[in-house]
Amino acid sequence: MNFTKAYARRCMRKPARFLFIASALLAAAQGPVPYIATTAPLDIGARSIRLCIAVRNNDVWWWQGGRSGCETRTSGVVAADRVMVTTTENDKRLTFTVPMILPPGSATADSVSVTVVLHADGETLSSVGPNGVIAQVATVERPNLEIPEQR
Repeated sequence: MNFTKAYARRCMRKPARFLFIASALLAAAQGPVPYIATTAPLDIGARSIRLCIAVRNNDVWWWQGGRSGCETRTSGVVAADRVMVTTTENDKRLTFTVPMILPPGSATADSVSVTVVLHADGETLSSVGPNGVIAQVATVERPNLEIPEQR
């Protein structure tokens, strides 16, 4: 795109367009935001379930890890449902639901509410329950969620 003085003047007359173009250029210059993913399955505090979790911005994905931890998977990679985010200067708290497959006539809930905390250093992710921290694991940056299925 050829940015001329005339084009800059036209953009300045329309501040919203200018801000949109400027933010798009800035985002493109920074590159894609990586996923912050657990290196090992995290105990979520419900029914002995351990999940691999990835966070990017305010979105969460989860999968069941394979023999090599979270580098492989035994399930699909699932986008978390109903994510609620609370951010402080020290961390980002994400709460979401994980559906459960239950036997017919089961009296328990068909989903579990999970809360994880991504710490400000970006190096650890903790699962949190009503009585505090349940478990904590290290994280790694991933460019994508193309995680091979365990064979």
